[in-house]
Amino acid sequence: GYVGVAINTSCPVDFTAITKHLSLAQSLIVFSTAGITAAKNTSITDSSSTRRTLFLVVPTGTKCGTNPTTGDISIHGTIGTGIATLIYSPCTVTIQGSSPIKGGKIYAKTLYMDGNMTLGTTTFSLLQVSSTQVSVGVDFERQLR
Repeated sequence: GYVGVAINTSCPVDFTAITKHLSLAQSLIVFSTAGITAAKNTSITDSSSTRRTLFLVVPTGTKCGTNPTTGDISIHGTIGTGIATLIYSPCTVTIQGSSPIKGGKIYAKTLYMDGNMTLGTTTFSLLQVSSTQVSVGVDFERQLR
């Protein structure tokens, strides 16, 4: 099965604070009830020719609020070509920049997009992790071509 890393936190995840360049050696799942940010000039790439998956998830039931990090996901960096990306939030998702996501799917209550993206059908396999229990519900899906 898959080998990967799963992070489940109630703290905000800010890829600028972690690193400006993250090279995935494994697939990565990030669950955060306080929001996820990949700031401008941040890049997430694949360290090999193996296709990786990246899940950036704010779980269903997370309270959306006026705090800009509560439940929101903001991607202004770049996610590499070899990474199938799934972004989910019951709050607001903001995607901006030049070519921030090469392939993937986005589920959001409110979606703001400003950039050049290729989004559509991508096959995702969830990492085999028994310790992470997170609820994700999709009420509406819209695919753009």
